[in-house]
Amino acid sequence: MHLTDEQLLEMTDLSMQHLSACRSCSARASNLKNIRQSLHQLNKQRLPISTWQAIQREAKARQQHNQITSIRKEMKDWKLTSFALVASIVAIFFWPIGKSFNPIEQSLNEEITHLIQQNKQLQQQLIDLSIRQRKNNVSFQLLQLDVLSMDSSIQRAYMDQTTSKQKLTLWRKRKQLIRRMLLINNDIQKIAI
Repeated sequence: MHLTDEQLLEMTDLSMQHLSACRSCSARASNLKNIRQSLHQLNKQRLPISTWQAIQREAKARQQHNQITSIRKEMKDWKLTSFALVASIVAIFFWPIGKSFNPIEQSLNEEITHLIQQNKQLQQQLIDLSIRQRKNNVSFQLLQLDVLSMDSSIQRAYMDQTTSKQKLTLWRKRKQLIRRMLLINNDIQKIAI
């Protein structure tokens, strides 16, 4: 078994014994020694003064560039922060006035709440149907896909913050779909909503 480069660089009594018996490791140790000496000689050489001056000028130019970039970034951040602060103040003072005192909007929101409750009740009636009744009817399954699509549309409407009228229309359509599903299953007597 041969010595690793680390073992060759940090000689111990055991590695010295191995070197005396192994020509391959001995040759590698000699190469490593020569490389180290070459590297030590490189460290002793000095760059010309003109090169050092060029390096200093470049470092100074980079430092100045970094300072200018930093100042520009701070100014941009300050502008954005100021704009955000002004926008927040405007929103605080003007946004609630239009929203909280709008009786039409409040009426629509109450109607949406009522429709949501009706949808929940109809959904419970669907759940109460036997599984066999639901699975054997193709029309029922197609309407079920329509309800899932409508649910996605309702979720998008809330995420996109659409008007209450649009949300109300979507809830009404969902209610009609569920009622049609119940009618398909001849559960007309259960529909009370």
